[in-house]
Amino acid sequence: MARATRPRLQRRHGGHAVRARRPRPHGAGAPAPPAARGRLPRRVRPRWRQRRGVAHLGAARGGCDGGPCDGGTGLPRRRRDRGRPRAARPPAAPATGAARLALELQAAGRSRPPRPGGRRAGLTVAPTSRAIDAVIFDLDGVLADTEIVWFEAIRAMLAPAPFTWEQNEHLVGSSSAFTTEWIRTTYGRPESPDVLAHMISEAVNEMIESIDLAAMEGAADLIEGLHGRGLLVAVASQSSPRWVERTLTRIGLLPAFEFFVTASEVARPKPAPDIYLHAAERIGVAPERCLAIEDSAHGVEAAHAAGFTAVQVRHGVAPAPPQARAHAIIEGLHAFDFGWLERPPR
Repeated sequence: MARATRPRLQRRHGGHAVRARRPRPHGAGAPAPPAARGRLPRRVRPRWRQRRGVAHLGAARGGCDGGPCDGGTGLPRRRRDRGRPRAARPPAAPATGAARLALELQAAGRSRPPRPGGRRAGLTVAPTSRAIDAVIFDLDGVLADTEIVWFEAIRAMLAPAPFTWEQNEHLVGSSSAFTTEWIRTTYGRPESPDVLAHMISEAVNEMIESIDLAAMEGAADLIEGLHGRGLLVAVASQSSPRWVERTLTRIGLLPAFEFFVTASEVARPKPAPDIYLHAAERIGVAPERCLAIEDSAHGVEAAHAAGFTAVQVRHGVAPAPPQARAHAIIEGLHAFDFGWLERPPR
């Protein structure tokens, strides 16, 4: 009669359930034990030893199960090194170039270098040892000599009525509302202010496409120097948003600024301080830590009323007379003194 097959047994070993080997019968007809066949019986090891290995297995195999080990101890390196102090890293080489600029901007409270063409608000700058943390540029007559564009566009729109350069100088630095009202009053135009403002805008935007427009000399170098010192830069202009964006694009400076603000975003145009106070709020810097670069009398007056340090630049086709409210007067952007960032002119 055949012997009934015994079920495999389960027993506990090292806290884990391990399937035991089937007991073998002993007697005359039983097979020889493993020792008699020239090999040792298999040892049942807990699973944690099978995964990580132990000393005698590491020494025999030249490594640990699941990872490298020390041949002297047989323990995995991550266990052997636990509690041992790590070697100090060698000092990093000083940052240069773009990496240095990024570190300076981060130290000034910004997590990354200025994003080109950004339009974000709520920027904040941590207090620094310097007196100036942001520079706000006017556009027309400061970054681009566009006064001739406005003159030619308005003259073409008013033809055949005469429009002289002396009349144009009266409009430099004024708002769109002031310009349209002056034209309606002076020339008796029947159009409404909105229609007339649209006509002027279309004429100016068409004119700018037909001329070769470039940035003022020294503008790119000045902006690059300000960025290299970790300052924020923006534009505050009386012109329309469409005109500002198109002009900055034409002269290749649009990516250099955090944002731009225009008179359409505030209640009162220059010479009221509204546009500069709005720019300071958006850039996250107190007005007394901002510097404005202006060319017109209205612009200098607005910057001064806002509490900015005002620098007048006189390098356009028709520069305004020196303004008493300006803290400094320069004949070109190349003459800007970076020392004013630490000790503003008074």
